[in-house]
Amino acid sequence: MNLNNFRNLILIPWLSLPIVLAGYLLLWSRLPSQIAVHFTASGNPVTLMSREQSLLFDLIMLLLVLSIGSWQLWRRRDNKFQRGLVRYYFAIVAITIISLGILLFNI
Repeated sequence: MNLNNFRNLILIPWLSLPIVLAGYLLLWSRLPSQIAVHFTASGNPVTLMSREQSLLFDLIMLLLVLSIGSWQLWRRRDNKFQRGLVRYYFAIVAITIISLGILLFNI
């Protein structure tokens, strides 16, 4: 695999950070002061966070998964690179969708 393609495939998921940040900025004025982030099976909120705490938590979680995933993939240059890349993309997409979904639920 070409080195530039390799780097691009690892760096593309980092675009999820500005996407989540933009979602918060666009919806900030419409969000309640307490955001429901954990729900029962029936959909009732169990855990509430402030908007600031929710933003900080989402960005830290994304940054943590992005950093660890990028580092692991950067070290790996063997045949298992594609499987690791698929897992990395899946984790980032899942975290991004969950973060944006919680925002949309609360507006």
